[in-house]
Amino acid sequence: MIDAGEIMLDKHTTFGFDKSTCHSFTGDDGVMMKSATMDAFTSYADIDGSKEGPLQKIQILTATSSANCGISSNDLDNAFHEGFPPTLYELLQEMGRVDRKMNAIPGTCSYQVHISFTSYVSLFIRIMSNEDKHERKRACEQLQDVVKLLLHTEVCYHTSLENYFEVEPGQHKQPCGSFCSSCDGSIRKSTGVFFRRTLMLVLATNINGRSNVTPKALIQMLKSNMHLIFHKDHVPKTTMSQYHALALQLIAKGVIGLNVTETSKIGTNKISTDNIGILLLNGTDRDGIILPAYMLDQVYDGLTTL
Repeated sequence: MIDAGEIMLDKHTTFGFDKSTCHSFTGDDGVMMKSATMDAFTSYADIDGSKEGPLQKIQILTATSSANCGISSNDLDNAFHEGFPPTLYELLQEMGRVDRKMNAIPGTCSYQVHISFTSYVSLFIRIMSNEDKHERKRACEQLQDVVKLLLHTEVCYHTSLENYFEVEPGQHKQPCGSFCSSCDGSIRKSTGVFFRRTLMLVLATNINGRSNVTPKALIQMLKSNMHLIFHKDHVPKTTMSQYHALALQLIAKGVIGLNVTETSKIGTNKISTDNIGILLLNGTDRDGIILPAYMLDQVYDGLTTL
């Protein structure tokens, strides 16, 4: 488990704030500490409890989800979520905390979700450790909704969320234009350009009928076949992000899924990544994995029938 303090400053010092204005807390902190931290984040407060020093203003706060019910600030400019939000409700709630004044210059405020295949697997393990099978099923369905939204390359995130939470469908909504990863096109660049048919053949050859393919083995499989799968101008060089993005898109499209290989550990806290297997699912999405339009004439249009 990563403590909130461990991911505190490395990613966020570029905002130019002094480290003394940064703070972190988790659910293990007491009620009084949490209250003081929230006060210092939203205004000025006696964060160390000494009642002697000057009041402080926290500019950067790293926290676990325990902060979800405590932040109400009109001055929150940027929010970063490390890993997958477990539900679309939590994602929407966090988005709504940014730029509450609604007067920021477009592009200066943002809500970002930093995801990886590893973080997906970690959340899946947490879900499958729940003793209640009905809760496990519900949580898996909610996580899949989140994955489908974040990995969707064609639909505006904002209109998708509006449609998801509406009781009755309303009027046709206009996309935000450039303020989400779908509308600005950045999500389509996350995987690079790859050959769909070759990818499916690699998966069928290496996964179908096998029960010992772990998440780590899947990423290694994609990496070892990168010159077959990826277009020559898009072969990943030094970063693992494209392999993680590709694995997540396979999850979002229902091509692969996860399961617990040792069923006796389901509902316990004994599940590890070594107990997670990769399944090649039947009844895959006939729309296939999204590719840039200019590549469609070079690849098989549709998923291979397995």
